[in-house]
Amino acid sequence: MSFFSSLSEMIGISGKDSESGPKEDVKKETTVGETSGEFAEFSAFDLILTNQFADFNIDYLNPTPTQTIVPIAIRKMDAIAPPLSIYSWNLESNVWTKLLDAAGSCHSAVVIHPEKVVILGGIRDNACLDTVTTFILKQSALETQLDVPMKIARTRTAATFFKNILTVVGGWAKHKYLTSMEIYDDKNRVWYACAEMNKPRANAQLIAFEDTLYVFGGYSGREYEAEFERYDEAANKWIVEGKMAEPTAGFAACAFDEYIVLAGGWNNGNNTLNTIWAYAPKRKLWCKPFGSLEKPRKSFSMIVTEINGEETMCAIGG
Repeated sequence: MSFFSSLSEMIGISGKDSESGPKEDVKKETTVGETSGEFAEFSAFDLILTNQFADFNIDYLNPTPTQTIVPIAIRKMDAIAPPLSIYSWNLESNVWTKLLDAAGSCHSAVVIHPEKVVILGGIRDNACLDTVTTFILKQSALETQLDVPMKIARTRTAATFFKNILTVVGGWAKHKYLTSMEIYDDKNRVWYACAEMNKPRANAQLIAFEDTLYVFGGYSGREYEAEFERYDEAANKWIVEGKMAEPTAGFAACAFDEYIVLAGGWNNGNNTLNTIWAYAPKRKLWCKPFGSLEKPRKSFSMIVTEINGEETMCAIGG
């Protein structure tokens, strides 16, 4: 039995990850730029229906009971704007309401889980942070919970829930790019060190897809990382799975249908991308079935949710 499976049984959790795997009704692949519908002119965040990204309008009004928590990250510290804001989103009326400005650090990892947002690490006053803060949505308000600090203080790290266990990899700390991995035992409130990645990575993305964990992209301190890795749970080992279509850091990612979707980011330190690449793990294939983002974005969030009965990707902030 793997370490994750043992820990899942020990702390009494079960079920699929919040980032879902492929659905039975897989959308047809299309060429870049091909559309299957018309979209109105909107602003503020990208919405994908079928195969085309378009902007969508935001109204800042009072929330109603049907909500999804969405974080909007701001990359740099600013005297006026906080580095992270958390909103509630009413899916039925497309109404957004700001719940909290989580000021005090930047370059933190942000993980969205049903009805909560977890913020990990970051940097403040030139010092890397080991802090873990969970914001839980309760009746249109946020309850703040300070969790046990990570074993290693880190910024620009990647995090997700894998088999409902909070998992962190990579980042930067003490002038070093990291390969380390940690997982959190929520019941006993303790972090465990796991397998080291093969490559150090900051500003990478960690994605759970069909009970498998992948890490993509990032910057190693010398180059933008082209290889991506798969976690072998039984052996507690990271394996180089292949090469990305385009080495990138600071992008957003999500699992959608049969794909792991990577969008935006940068690849030379001076640019911001609007490209969208999709990786099909079962076919080991890179493709472009979703066109491009309407606007170039980096350090933003992507979620998958159901809108009008259809599973939908949303790219937010940046």
